[in-house]
This record gives sequence, C-alpha cells and structure tokens, in this order.
Amino acid sequence: MSCPVKIEEPLIGGHVSDVTAAIAAGSRNIGYANKPGKHADLTDAGADAVIDRMEDALARPDELAESR
Repeated sequence: MSCPVKIEEPLIGGHVSDVTAAIAAGSRNIGYANKPGKHADLTDAGADAVIDRMEDALARPDELAESR
C-alpha cells in the first residue's frame, strides 16, 4: 500500500516503525538514535540517515535525508 499524499520534508523518528512508515509513504527519513543500540536497528530498517543528536537534524535535514 502506498500513501496518496507526497510528503516533502523528511520524517524524523526514533523507532523502527517510524522508518518503515516513512518508507511506505515514500518519504525521506532520518532515524534518531537517542538510546544505545538504536543506530543499528534504524539503519537495518532502511533509514536514509541516522543521527544521535537532534541538533544535527535541525541544522541540515535535507542534506541528511538525500543520502538514499
């Protein structure tokens, strides 16, 4: 199933379900690894980028999510 609405801004989320939902919606996404072990989980789920500080996404969200 795909989302009928095109999402222009990347979704930022800290859970694997956030990444999979963004992918299903056709959105770029940035995983937020705010706890140990999340970086690998978010990467394995297909996150376009993974950050561990929210400041990194605020400074350059488009650059991070264009990696896919």
